[in-house]
Amino acid sequence: MTPGDGAGFGWRTADGGCSSGRTTKHPRRWWALLAPVLVAAACSGSDSGSDATGSSGGLEQLLALAPASVFNDPDNAAELFYVDLEGIRDEAGLGDASPEQLVEELPQALLDQGARAPELFFQDFTSIEAFESAFGFSVLDVERSLDLTAPPHRVNLLEVTVDEETIDDAVHADPAWSDRLTVDELRGHTFYDWDEGEEGPRTDLERVTVGRPLGSGGQLAVVDDVAVRTVTRSSMDATLEAVDDPAASVAELDAVIALLDGTTSLDGDVRQALVQAPPLPGWAGPALFVEASDGALHTARAVLSAPDEDTADAAAEVVRATLESGTSDRSGEPYTDILPDATVTTEGTLVILESSTDLAFDHLVGTLRFEPLLTLD
Repeated sequence: MTPGDGAGFGWRTADGGCSSGRTTKHPRRWWALLAPVLVAAACSGSDSGSDATGSSGGLEQLLALAPASVFNDPDNAAELFYVDLEGIRDEAGLGDASPEQLVEELPQALLDQGARAPELFFQDFTSIEAFESAFGFSVLDVERSLDLTAPPHRVNLLEVTVDEETIDDAVHADPAWSDRLTVDELRGHTFYDWDEGEEGPRTDLERVTVGRPLGSGGQLAVVDDVAVRTVTRSSMDATLEAVDDPAASVAELDAVIALLDGTTSLDGDVRQALVQAPPLPGWAGPALFVEASDGALHTARAVLSAPDEDTADAAAEVVRATLESGTSDRSGEPYTDILPDATVTTEGTLVILESSTDLAFDHLVGTLRFEPLLTLD
């Protein structure tokens, strides 16, 4: 039996270190003020459906496997990132591209669409054979992925096109790590373990590889078309709990459900999603950013979840003032130039920003600051 039989189940480095240039703990940055933050990008250009929360094999499927206990850990600032690589490839005209062409052109396609690679491949995107040797798949085999990080924990959920036998053959033949490999079991599910049953993360600098830049053994399980990679035994256990009990998943969190409901007016499939969940007293709900594409026009949307309607109205005024007179920390340009068509509305306790400017998604995530929201009661 290979791990996963009979079960249904990246800005950090592959071993959990931060490489984004951003921090989830900065007290003066707006994404750290509105906990948690969900950023999603949707596109109607794919053939997989028009549900704003993604196709059946997309965001909803992977959120249903992401463990809520890791996401809600009060001792860590959690981050959740989703990307639909298949949709990005299709929109860039690379749906039928050869592996060689994908290696050459996919990085630029990600840049052009304001997206990033899955965390597992963030440090080295193009070492296809090295990843295939370590895990049985590379970034070319990933259709969609969901990365959940709450250091020291990390869960990488990857919807892959390779079968379990391919992965099993690779991990047993891996020249760098196969001697540390054991097949273990938790909650009745089998998985691969390279940490000899210890919690981890364990590091071995003499075993640093492309897929393990800090030399972390970790764990790997495969169920159906989803591979799950972790660096701590407890995060593997929490993921397998979500496999057995949907109520234990991020998808069942009321705050996340409310935000996804706020995207129903957008057509298309989710392209990318980012959730950051630092604590903010008084703001019990999360924030959501969405980018939808009709194949030509991209629309970015930000949804901030306030504790009540009065606070939502007050926050909307702060956001409007920021857009009208604020400047980007990154470029120094005024937001009236960066997001000239931005609008701000409210729906109950939700504050909604929207823009169809080029790379609006990236600007909303990476540059906007709403420090005055700290003063809101």
